[in-house]
Amino acid sequence: MKKIPIVSSRGFTLVEVIVSLACMGIAFVALMGMHLVSVRTDTRNTRESEALSFATQKMEELRAEKFDDLADGVFTDDPDPKMSREWRVARAAGAAGQWRRNLTVTVTWTDRIGAAVGNQRSVDRSAELHSLVVSLK
Repeated sequence: MKKIPIVSSRGFTLVEVIVSLACMGIAFVALMGMHLVSVRTDTRNTRESEALSFATQKMEELRAEKFDDLADGVFTDDPDPKMSREWRVARAAGAAGQWRRNLTVTVTWTDRIGAAVGNQRSVDRSAELHSLVVSLK
């Protein structure tokens, strides 16, 4: 009987395919974890940017008012259903109160943390801007 020489076959063995699929699966799981962190960070940064935008908008409105029209006190509004905004106008202490006002604008919102992994909790966050307005009369 004549022996037929085995020619090297082309392709992959079943073991090679299983090992490569396992490696790809591990890499995929790691990439999905990084993607979830990226999405959470992006959402948080978007909310912070919106809050700073609302705070800046109100601060510019206050700075545009006439100095004598700035009434002392604490005021609030809701520029967005998910956020609340508070601004304070206060006279400076002592004689400086005649010519200087302290302005503070605070925007607060609630972030949900851990929603993707099932242990959801709420965290209050805020962005705050401070400024001085001076009368040069």
